[in-house]
Amino acid sequence: MPAFPWFRRRRRPEDASERPPGEAGGDAAGPADIETDSQADARSGSPADLPVVAQPDSQATFPAGLPAITQPDSFPADLPALPQSDAQSDSQPTFPADPQADFHALVLSVAEDLGWSGSVKDGALHRHAPMADVLGLANLEQMCRQLPRVRWPDVVRSHFEQMDRAYRHPVDRGDWITVRELVRTAVYPDGYFPARVRSEVAARRLTEGLLETVVLDLPESVNVVFQRDLKTWPLDLDQALQAGKAALRSERRLAPELITVNEEEVVGLESDNLLTATHVCWLDDYLELTPAGALVALPNRHLVLAHAVRSSHCLAVVAPLARIARRAYDRGPGSLSEQLFWWIDGRLIHLPVSIEGDNVMLQPPDEFVRVLQDLP
Repeated sequence: MPAFPWFRRRRRPEDASERPPGEAGGDAAGPADIETDSQADARSGSPADLPVVAQPDSQATFPAGLPAITQPDSFPADLPALPQSDAQSDSQPTFPADPQADFHALVLSVAEDLGWSGSVKDGALHRHAPMADVLGLANLEQMCRQLPRVRWPDVVRSHFEQMDRAYRHPVDRGDWITVRELVRTAVYPDGYFPARVRSEVAARRLTEGLLETVVLDLPESVNVVFQRDLKTWPLDLDQALQAGKAALRSERRLAPELITVNEEEVVGLESDNLLTATHVCWLDDYLELTPAGALVALPNRHLVLAHAVRSSHCLAVVAPLARIARRAYDRGPGSLSEQLFWWIDGRLIHLPVSIEGDNVMLQPPDEFVRVLQDLP
């Protein structure tokens, strides 16, 4: 999935190869418990009270308590441009001004071909037959937007057909003997699950706006595990999450891609796999961390961005990293968060950022300020 070509700089020589194409990798958000794979073939004092210090144009604004740094007046020339939509690109034919309406019409047409009936409402397909359920469309739409329109019908059909197979041949999530080799841990945005089922999902808070969730990694889909399923397992929620992370860590190592941003190195971990974002939990496998941790972005489920904090000059990375995260979040598929985070002592701490035009404002927690004040 060469969705982020600006990471194609250089690879570490020890990198292992990634999982071959055709496995669980990147589909749209379907029902709350199933995601399918249709992409591999086709994301001192309280800081709030501190005064802010204006930096050069197009750079970040930081609380005055943070160490001063010298920043260039512009971003590196190789920072990616925001991907164009079909309607914006000169290389694409002209289409009606509402691509979302076209996508929704296509969804209904493919659904009818498959013998389904329903309607599109609030970004989801509400099926009435052959069963009554709600299929989320946001991630599928993001995926289609990255492809020529001529490929949209095949992508939508493939996704729905894989979802239908998952429904027709469900795995018994309560049968520990059957599922124990399939247990993995995935990262989801907090708002992904409908309110009516959120409390039933086997998940816990990873950081602000993100959940780590127990899932089953099947050949064509990823199934979310529920609390009721755990009651039949010999593991509690914490043990199941740890088992899922350990299995994912042992079976796959991603190939880090390195770029230089304002003379600082940023590591990108990118993969078609739906569970890529979980690799943030073992960042020390991919970059040499110091006790000060790392700046992190998790814009979508297929991408982790990280910068090891070694000096106060890490602040030079904040503005470009925030902008790249925003673009990758908007692009998807599987959008997670447009925010920045701080990985420290096994914890992922929210670093609130806001982007307004050319200005990026960071309002970090006290702990982050204190750590940076002690760095060179």
